[in-house]
Amino acid sequence: MNAYEVLRDIHPIGSRLVGIVTGRTEIEMTHGFPGGHVTLDTSSEFRAILLYDHLTDDHSRFDPELIPNLGSQIATVVDPGNWTT
Repeated sequence: MNAYEVLRDIHPIGSRLVGIVTGRTEIEMTHGFPGGHVTLDTSSEFRAILLYDHLTDDHSRFDPELIPNLGSQIATVVDPGNWTT
């Protein structure tokens, strides 16, 4: 199943997805934008990725304290982002 089929059949854009943080990458600032992500273990057979640059609307105000801790429960919404098929 490719990313398009997952979005179409299992997790349509805008649907709610809840998961537990199971991984965190180091922050890599590139041109003022925070790079990196947390990995969420969800009830789906697919893991979810929450990008650090999606944690705030104003990248100049990014604070590492915004990054959820391992074991935190996160409720989010499915966004296709830069997915490819």
